[in-house]
Amino acid sequence: MFSNANNLMINGGNFWNVRGDMHVQGNMHVHPPAAERHGLKLLLQNIAPGALHDAAERGDQPACYENTRVAILKEIMDWLQDPNAREEFIYWLYGPAGSGKTSIAQSIAETLAKLGLRVLAASFFFWRSAAKRNTSDHFITTIAYQLSRSIPTMANSLYAAIERDPIIFSKSLTIQLQNLIIDPLKAALQCAMPNETPERIIIIIDGLDECSPAKLQVELLGLLQTAVEEFRSIPFLCLISSRPEYEIRSAFAYSNPLGTLTTTLALDNDYQTNQDIKLFLVSEFNKIRDEHLQLGSRLPSPWPADHDVDHIVEKASGQFIFAATAMKFIDDPRGDPVECLKIILGLSKPGPGQMPFAQLDELYRTILA
Repeated sequence: MFSNANNLMINGGNFWNVRGDMHVQGNMHVHPPAAERHGLKLLLQNIAPGALHDAAERGDQPACYENTRVAILKEIMDWLQDPNAREEFIYWLYGPAGSGKTSIAQSIAETLAKLGLRVLAASFFFWRSAAKRNTSDHFITTIAYQLSRSIPTMANSLYAAIERDPIIFSKSLTIQLQNLIIDPLKAALQCAMPNETPERIIIIIDGLDECSPAKLQVELLGLLQTAVEEFRSIPFLCLISSRPEYEIRSAFAYSNPLGTLTTTLALDNDYQTNQDIKLFLVSEFNKIRDEHLQLGSRLPSPWPADHDVDHIVEKASGQFIFAATAMKFIDDPRGDPVECLKIILGLSKPGPGQMPFAQLDELYRTILA
């Protein structure tokens, strides 16, 4: 009943088919062995909790604005959920800084998470300014932890592997991949009941270009290729978003093995980016008008003029972050939205302390550093 179990503590009760970390049936309690609890404790000390799609650390990262990016989101979801046999297991979404890649990845993650714990197996959102999210050091462990949550039968093998080698976290990523993901996942799938075998394993990785140095980006892609090839039959699927940096582009080249496993999507105007940005702007301006009306103040009518909205769309050049930054400045409760719009349009100069594009300036300073 308890295959290969030792140091198992059971207190009272009648039971049958008890599985997992800790289960309660009636007055019966089953506790995991101390070694497994120690393995979990060590694992939790070596992950990047802030990299998960629902981490509080990422609370300010919005998903796609309602009714925008519809075609892109549908295309990605259709690819992830396609039940037919496939030859491509990696989906690379790429575009310049500020084009909305993270919002798209966040939207996909939230959509999958709503479908159930076992649908989104794991996620990792890199960020250049976050200590545990700008390097590959905690990537494998963070993915392994999430896999053990979405595929519970993997947990015991994972914790046991850590207990056997407590310094596994200081070893190469290749060794970590084998011992913390591939071997435990194989063991889990071999002993899983039919209703416990996932239809597919989906992992979302955002901002790969934020992982430093660049050579680690290529190493991570190689590791993902290994995992994909190891579990083709499940299948093991990866959605990866990044800027099209040289190292990443080269790795995904079709002449390389990784390229033959990958489908790509460029964020460009083929997906009505300008229309989506305009939809966002119009909705945000409507909110500002409604808020001021409720406060008893009136804005000029019509405001803004259609050509002003079009001008912002043009200035955005397909970059959602420009539009979002502009609207954040215009909607600042400390300022006059009419005057703030003039500053954005270049019709007025910013006043003392006004920095309408501070967020953009910081973003591009970081990129160019």
